Amino acid sequence: MPFCLPNQRRGVYVSDYAALGKFFEGYFSIKQQLTRPEKDLTVEHIIYKFWKEESPLPEDLVRNLAAPIHLRSEWAQWYLKPMEIKLSESMVIKLDALRREEPSFEGALSAMGNDDQKIELIKATMDALWKSQSP
Repeated sequence: MPFCLPNQRRGVYVSDYAALGKFFEGYFSIKQQLTRPEKDLTVEHIIYKFWKEESPLPEDLVRNLAAPIHLRSEWAQWYLKPMEIKLSESMVIKLDALRREEPSFEGALSAMGNDDQKIELIKATMDALWKSQSP
C-alpha cells in the first residue's frame, strides 16, 4: 500500500512515489476476476476519479494529499467494539477494542463515496457481464 499521512504536518503534506503515481494515473479502480470453465474475464471498475477535469489541477492534488483515497477506504473498515473483561466475581473492565471489518467489494465502493443506488448499479452491471460469459 502506498504510504502517506492525511492532512498537513507544519504546512507539508507527506506522501510517497507510489501514492503520487496513483494520483497521476487519474483514477482508482478495482479489478475483478470472473472465472468460468470456458473463459476467464477480468473486469476493471473505476470507482473514483482523482481529477475534476481531463488533466490534473493543483486543487485536485491538494485534495488528494489532504485525504488520500486509499486511506479513506481503509478508515471505513475500522470500528470500536465495546468489550467487558471479567477480572473477578466483583470486578469487570469495560473498554472499546479496535476492530477491522472484513474487506468487501461493496464496502470499498461505499468508502469511495458511492451511494447505495450506484453500488447496486455496479453490482447489476457485474451480474450482466457474468451472465454474458455463460454458455
